[in-house]
Amino acid sequence: MNNHYFSFTGKTIAILAAMTCFTYSQAEAVAPLISQLGHSYHKRYKGSFPHHRAEHAYKPVIDLKKDKRLIEVATSSNRIWNGVTTTPDGRIFVTFPQVEGPGTQLAQISGNTVSPSIVPFPSAAWNNPPNDNPLQGFLHVTDARVGPDGALWVLDSGIRTGIYSQQGDIPIQRVEGGPRLFKFNIDNLQEMHYDVIDFTDYTESDSALTNFRLNGDTVIITDSGHPGLIVHNLKTDDTSRVLDRANATICHPKMVGSRNLSEINPQLNTLGVRHLEISPDGKTVYFQTACGSMNKIATHWLTDDVSDDERVQHIEKFADTPFTGGTAIDSAGNLYISDITNSSIIKYTPEGIPSIVIQDPQLSWVANMWIDGKGNLWLPASQLGNTPFLNNGQNKVAYPVKLFSINVGALPAPNDHR
Repeated sequence: MNNHYFSFTGKTIAILAAMTCFTYSQAEAVAPLISQLGHSYHKRYKGSFPHHRAEHAYKPVIDLKKDKRLIEVATSSNRIWNGVTTTPDGRIFVTFPQVEGPGTQLAQISGNTVSPSIVPFPSAAWNNPPNDNPLQGFLHVTDARVGPDGALWVLDSGIRTGIYSQQGDIPIQRVEGGPRLFKFNIDNLQEMHYDVIDFTDYTESDSALTNFRLNGDTVIITDSGHPGLIVHNLKTDDTSRVLDRANATICHPKMVGSRNLSEINPQLNTLGVRHLEISPDGKTVYFQTACGSMNKIATHWLTDDVSDDERVQHIEKFADTPFTGGTAIDSAGNLYISDITNSSIIKYTPEGIPSIVIQDPQLSWVANMWIDGKGNLWLPASQLGNTPFLNNGQNKVAYPVKLFSINVGALPAPNDHR
């Protein structure tokens, strides 16, 4: 094999088979792919952190061993999830991207790992509203977070068909009044009430709202379809679009390892800025496209009444982060990035120094992560890269999909949640 990064003899293929539960022939077939990935990782990350000493550089490796620190919390037998949030008293909510078609988008889970109870929230009707009145419920939930106020905040992109519809010939259906942010009072489910903010006037025909973060009276939302950020003041109800199609908000190139997602799905337009975190002191906003890298900007530049031409002058590169499915930040300002190409989680210090938290083959396309008040980092392994949307129309998801956690000894940023 003409690759000096990984070479597989008959003995190592046998070891690979034993480690992965593959047959020998299956292990032999996958070995060249692993070698190719190792080569692409080396090329991508070599010299990626020029401002740090060599011992601080992120050096990805292929590790097929399962990490014993990883705890399996729950499984979903027929629907992939792509986000998780928890309450201080232990309630768990998950989001589903509708890859399999219409159905549950937001649910509360409970019970044991083998057969958890997955209950649509706030009801089944909300998760599948009637075609003649779609605004009676969710159109496409993309993010849900329990805020510092204890409320459950839910972002709806307003896209009726869902961003990740496996029926590629179905045109995207955007609904007027659909892009919304809900705030549910979940302290008393018997008398639950909610508020809603409509962002239709701040979206475009190709918009896809994907993630949001809270920071005092401010909420910031990513638009990964028409790249930019939406900034809303919860007290004054003022809203603005910022960094609209700024270069730092556009994903280029659309590569995952050696795969060009634009070739796999030419209609793919939701990889623009979609991940963001806010520093614990609220003064810095970190943001990145799905492709990476991560940038940062002082929060006030997003809220001040200045032009985008002025704002872009104050964007700084934070780190050469990889293609990611999700992020999180702790109370010390450390950022956690899921490296979907390498099935790992990387921690970046506030100075941008990376280290691997965990690498495990079970962590397939970890999406929206969450840090709880007990020091656990929650990891929804979505397998999104195996869905028809990103896999040449073929569904290679290995059900059940799994929700994991690992204790990282960190607490959540208090401005975001408790």
